[in-house]
Amino acid sequence: MFNSKEAFELHCIEMITCYYIYKSKQVLRCDSRAIYSMEQYVELFLESKLRSREINAKRRLDEQYLGKVPFSIELVRSFNVFIKTAVKMVGFLPYEIKYVSVVDL
Repeated sequence: MFNSKEAFELHCIEMITCYYIYKSKQVLRCDSRAIYSMEQYVELFLESKLRSREINAKRRLDEQYLGKVPFSIELVRSFNVFIKTAVKMVGFLPYEIKYVSVVDL
């Protein structure tokens, strides 16, 4: 299904960011304080996703000399870049994420 491990990682990052956008849309539909239309929020989130993808690609290129970063670390780092970019563009986080450690489960 995937040509490489990197392709799988990029797919997982894409799915997580898309899920975050989906959950944010649900929250924003119920928020009477929203200052933009839903379409504008979606555009801002999609632009955030594209910008974070570019930032992550540059970071991976810059860090190639370090070798392969573990999947779990890459996933968290990439998602954090997306969140940081989204906050800059949207101005806030409509849906808050709670990180759960596997050890806590």
